[in-house]
Amino acid sequence: MIMDERTRTASVRRVVGWVAGSWISRVYLAAVVGTTVWAEWSVRTWEGSDANLAGVVPMLLTMPASLLMLPLVEVSWAFWYCGIVIGALVNAAIFHGIWRLVGRLARTTAPTASTESTTSTAARK
Repeated sequence: MIMDERTRTASVRRVVGWVAGSWISRVYLAAVVGTTVWAEWSVRTWEGSDANLAGVVPMLLTMPASLLMLPLVEVSWAFWYCGIVIGALVNAAIFHGIWRLVGRLARTTAPTASTESTTSTAARK
């Protein structure tokens, strides 16, 4: 099936919307990028024997999905980055979904002006 440009653009927007559609998922992604850059800088500049422990922080931020790539890190460090990216994208989508669900639940359970006026009228009687 051949996708036209409009369908492809809509699909990309839908995926990007799920990954970075709310401010909480964007803050999470920024935190992951920041800690990954910090870990890479620490590994490259630190002379101590425990410099490689800096890579634990991005892995902890992107768990549990990043753990899927952990056994492959012995093959190549590229799998470490893949695990970070996959874990960050999955977690950001989950955060966005939870944020939308909470917002939807808050809108449906919030009292409206008509229910407030009827309850205040009933309370006055």
